[in-house]
Formats: sequence, structure tokens, C-alpha cells
Amino acid sequence: KEQAHDYRYVVEPDLPPIIIYDDQIEDIRKSLPEMPDEKRERFLNEYKLTEKEVEILISDIVLSKFFESVVKEGITPKMGANWIL
Repeated sequence: KEQAHDYRYVVEPDLPPIIIYDDQIEDIRKSLPEMPDEKRERFLNEYKLTEKEVEILISDIVLSKFFESVVKEGITPKMGANWIL
């Protein structure tokens, strides 16, 4: 089978089309937690940690949340990472 028509697709008449608007997509996107790649970039740029430190911290969500709470309390990111790791 080389073309789509070879598969003999049949449109399901009982299923209405789903219409999704751009603002709905944005609302959903905003409600999602920070993705690991975004967190990696933020930890590298904002906290100036090494790649190895960042990889270990973001490998476990509990560990990364704990690290961020330590930094929020006033501990320097480097010192916090050293103590946690």
C-alpha cells in the first residue's frame, strides 16, 4: 500500500469535528509544569551550575523542588547544589 487511498479510510459520520482555538492551546500550555529542557536551561543560566549538577538535580522532581526551595531561602545556588549533591 503506497497511497492513502489504498487504505480505504472511511470517515466516521457519528464523530463531530473538534475545533480547538489558539487561546485554548495557550491556556493549556500555561497550565503545564516546566518541562525538563526548560528547567535545564534555567538552572544553567539562572543558577550558573555545571551540566553535571543540573543533570542530577533535574533527574528527580523532588530533588529539583528541594533545591529551588533551598535557594529561595537565601542559600547560594552553588552552595545549595554542593550540599544536596
